[in-house]
Amino acid sequence: MLPKALLTTLILSTATGCQSGGPRMAGLNPFYRPELTSITTPAERVKELRALAEGAPSMDTGASEKMVVDLVRQLGSEPNPMIRQAIIETTTQFKTPLAAKTPIAGLQDEDSHVRQACCRMLAERPTPAGAAALAAVAKQDADFDVRIAAVQALGEQKDPIAQQALLAALEDSDPAMQLVGVQSMRRVSGKDLGGNVADYIALARKQSAPTTAAGSGEPAIEVAERTFGWLPK
Repeated sequence: MLPKALLTTLILSTATGCQSGGPRMAGLNPFYRPELTSITTPAERVKELRALAEGAPSMDTGASEKMVVDLVRQLGSEPNPMIRQAIIETTTQFKTPLAAKTPIAGLQDEDSHVRQACCRMLAERPTPAGAAALAAVAKQDADFDVRIAAVQALGEQKDPIAQQALLAALEDSDPAMQLVGVQSMRRVSGKDLGGNVADYIALARKQSAPTTAAGSGEPAIEVAERTFGWLPK
């Protein structure tokens, strides 16, 4: 059992905080003096990485390459997804071949939020390799929100593979996925065909856009238009 005096001191410290528990707590708290702790919180680490990213443009080629290699090594052993995302975001600020590959590799991260963030990074920096990676994610990722993010990012790609990759999104049975597919197809193709999903499917297949369902004489089903009356033009 703890001495009554010590219990009283501990109870009082909960009201004032261990760091400011007064002179008597100095001998009980190993972190009473800031210089005795070397713990870096995730928030502090993210702040450090953002500061590093801001300084990236001023680094020469050699220093940039060395820094990116160091960051990628950290990425492989970092357990915190928030920090992994910050590391990847930081590497994208460096103009090196390895830096360009990092967000593509991040699409395989175990955390879905990191994968979504990598989709957004690739949207900001379109490349043929990025388009191919996003196409695979849009089709295969197990997380719906990640697939949505990939389809949105495909809308910013200038590679022909993007238009072909959007076909899977347009043919998806989920109206939300169809909607995002239509929006991305408009950006990729530069064509606004209205809200008829079938027209965009035909465009993705490089066929003539149909106006009626085959053999029925009836207008093609406009799933996205019917479900989302606010479909942006």
